[in-house]
Amino acid sequence: MKISSLTAFALCAALVACGDKDSTGSASSSGLSGTFVSGCIVTDSASYKVVEVFTATTVSGTANYYSDKSCTSGQEILLARRTGNVTVGGAATTPAGATKLDLSNMRFYLTPKSDQTVTSLNGNSRYGKTDWVKNREKEVTGLADRGTTEPTTQYDIFMFTGDTLCSGDDDDTYDGTSDAKRPQVLETGTKCYTKQ
Repeated sequence: MKISSLTAFALCAALVACGDKDSTGSASSSGLSGTFVSGCIVTDSASYKVVEVFTATTVSGTANYYSDKSCTSGQEILLARRTGNVTVGGAATTPAGATKLDLSNMRFYLTPKSDQTVTSLNGNSRYGKTDWVKNREKEVTGLADRGTTEPTTQYDIFMFTGDTLCSGDDDDTYDGTSDAKRPQVLETGTKCYTKQ
């Protein structure tokens, strides 16, 4: 799945902590609940850091994008936010030790945080909109951008080792759009998350 750096968060693989599955398929609050923070993820033109908050059945996450490569000293340029439901499944086929994770009823929102981002979003009619305003959130769920529509259901995998959580690394073949296209490898490095 090809995505732009401004909307990478919206299509990033889901992040979860492990927990025991109860009879409804949701994760127990003893494992899934909590806050997880990524390292600084660097793109060609910016950097971003993700924070995900989980309850037993829901996820709420934000990604703050910065104009520099360190996630600290540059200007904040974009805030991406998502919400939805999570269900932890059984063991994934590959890699060994990974667990299935399904996200449903996903909603996606973007908030431009700089004048330059507003100009870029409006000038390129991102998500079919030309009325972007600095610091004003817009929902982009179901809207196409550059041939891609934000999915409301995603199929992922995850592995939790100690306080480190790694989710599936999607690609063109295994993009998480169906159970058959669930990622087959895990993210590494700064794209993994630490429980807070």
